[in-house]
Amino acid sequence: MASTLIKSTHKSLRHHSRTHLIDYPAIQDRPSPVHLRWMIQRDLPEVLAIDKESFEFPWSEEEYVRNLRATLCIGMVAEELQSDRIVGSMVYELHRHMINILRFAVSSTERTKGIGAGMMKKLRSCLGPIQQRRVLLALPESNISGLTYAARQQFNTVALIPGMYTETDDDACLLEYLHQRKKQAVSPHNHTTSLAG
Repeated sequence: MASTLIKSTHKSLRHHSRTHLIDYPAIQDRPSPVHLRWMIQRDLPEVLAIDKESFEFPWSEEEYVRNLRATLCIGMVAEELQSDRIVGSMVYELHRHMINILRFAVSSTERTKGIGAGMMKKLRSCLGPIQQRRVLLALPESNISGLTYAARQQFNTVALIPGMYTETDDDACLLEYLHQRKKQAVSPHNHTTSLAG
């Protein structure tokens, strides 16, 4: 099962050249002062600006358009409530049993306000015991801040994939967040005991 997961994810990430150099800022888990909505064409100038300041190898407008036209690909933006300004964005693939993050970034001026945590919460809300059960992402092993943030968000490293990136010699760390089933509390009033005697 694990080897199949790694192979399918590796194939997906290789298909998206320069899409997975994800940089997560260290943020605090506070309520997000933004709302999340679908990414539309007019958002691209602000999304590209955030991408450029966040990544060593930013996506071009053509790369965003190409990826967002793919059947399984979804783009969302975090929009500031008071100003309608775009302060974060994410692009991910919604597969039958997993969500694969391709891009995730928050504006450099807004990285201690809980925006990234709100975006992650949105992804987690898509998970369930039957459909999508995990969130996957790949990070260069040199991206210490990203790996640290992913660990805070309960991601675990499941594989190290060599030769993933064309822009760097770094190996890719494949990280996974698994859906946590909620445990149902057993009430003593709902527990039936049979006594014989």
